[in-house]
Amino acid sequence: MAVYAVGDIQGCYKEFRRLLADINFRPGKDRLMLVGDLVNRGPNSLDVLRFVLDHQERISIVLGNHELHMLVAHENISTYRRSDTFFDVLEAPDCDEIMEWLRVQPLAIHDKEHDFIMVHAGIYPQWTLTDCLERAREVESVLAGSNYRKFFKKMYGDKPGKWSAELTGHSRLRFIVNTFTRMRFLHSNGKLDFSNVGKPNFKSKRVYPWFNFPSRKEIKPKIVFGHWSTLGVYLNENVIALDSGCCWGSSLSAARLDSDQVTITQIKCR
Repeated sequence: MAVYAVGDIQGCYKEFRRLLADINFRPGKDRLMLVGDLVNRGPNSLDVLRFVLDHQERISIVLGNHELHMLVAHENISTYRRSDTFFDVLEAPDCDEIMEWLRVQPLAIHDKEHDFIMVHAGIYPQWTLTDCLERAREVESVLAGSNYRKFFKKMYGDKPGKWSAELTGHSRLRFIVNTFTRMRFLHSNGKLDFSNVGKPNFKSKRVYPWFNFPSRKEIKPKIVFGHWSTLGVYLNENVIALDSGCCWGSSLSAARLDSDQVTITQIKCR
């Protein structure tokens, strides 16, 4: 059995299927891990989601910021953005069924057998592996519960900017969501920085990529994530970044994770 992780698809269904053909993905045998942002900006979000649902026994996903945005839009809680392209999902006859399934998907998946943890954007540097999984379950339980609409109304916002174990209520949940689905950089004091979205300057002492923060807690499993298209495919001893900007005309990337040596497969995108 092969295990593959695939970067942000964002509605680029044809490219997604080409990549699966290139890696010879076998739905009945292999396992596929999707790092979130399956939808939006590309032209075929509905096809992507239906494919995943058809093979959900072999495909696992984590929620990204675009899935959460679509869920909130479906509830008519948030206004649409000019760049949104997920209306094929919202207008589909099986939309409600898709949304019910999507809303209960995880924010973090820990694969003990292959020694990796998958999230969409990253893991806050002060969190251990246990902290990460516990924080993810806090939000997941709310999304799966009866009061998820109340949280959706309070989900958006950049504050609080720093983590504290004393955070409570919607402020606490909002920070957790921002960490798992929006984080790229942090200031030297640990505050999330949402103003920078470009490539990291590893020599900077002002803002740090979350995975390069000086006092980051050690997490032994490799951290597989997406979200950061300007970073592109990036591997070091502890992280595997896989958003290579397919919806911007760059490439779609897959990493094979079931062997000691991580191998990358990419296809060009229109």
